[in-house]
Order: sequence, then structure tokens, then C-alpha cells
Amino acid sequence: MSLTVTRSRVKEKCGISDTSYDTTIDNLILEIVPVLEYLVSSDALADSTTGVQATLNLAATEVVCGELLAQRFRELGVTDTITIGDIKIDPAEIKTAFELIQRGYDRLSPFLKNDAYEDASRVGVGTGSEEAS
Repeated sequence: MSLTVTRSRVKEKCGISDTSYDTTIDNLILEIVPVLEYLVSSDALADSTTGVQATLNLAATEVVCGELLAQRFRELGVTDTITIGDIKIDPAEIKTAFELIQRGYDRLSPFLKNDAYEDASRVGVGTGSEEAS
């Protein structure tokens, strides 16, 4: 079974009610979900237990949501307050986006391949705990 992240769920979690971010969300899903599937053990992906699948899908959704918020923050011209849908984020609170990404990876951690940390470093996905070289 593969991970399932839907545009509608990302929009719901990010408080987006219009269609202005649909393409961005779709692109992030296409980019991030296969990387996460690569890092998760095949046993976990094959586990049909509702709780396991729900945990994996929630984690993947959180990572996509956090990346969406972080990507928006990096856009040129963003200065005082960021508005995404109905949510306004003060730049002082941007850490929330990165905390959301971290929470997603934390949820995934029990299901990662044994060598996923090394794989994550190789593909540019990290848990935030590694030091910059």
C-alpha cells in the first residue's frame, strides 16, 4: 500500500479555502510522498492495520503541510505577515511550519527502514538533528 496525501486534506489542515495553492499543493505531494515512501519500510507500507496506515498518512500530510507553509514563507516579498487561505502567520511564528515537518518525521520514525537515516541524508531529507557539514 502506498501513502495517501490529498490536496483537500492539506488545504483543510492549512486553512485554505480557495484554489490559489492547488497546483503548489499537487506539486509538493508529487515531490514529497515518493521520498517518504522510499524511507518507510516495506513492512510498514504493506501493513493494512488501520492505525498504522492512518499514522503514516497523517505524518506524510503533516510534512507536506509544513513544506507548503515554509515554501510560502520563502517567497520574495513576504515581509510582515504571511496569509495562506484564512490563516495569518507572523514571521515570528514561522517555526510552526518546521515544527509541523518535524512532527511528521517523528510520527514516521518508528516505521523507517533501518538505514533510513543514511538514506535521508543522501536524498536531502533530514530530521533536523544532523549537523551541517
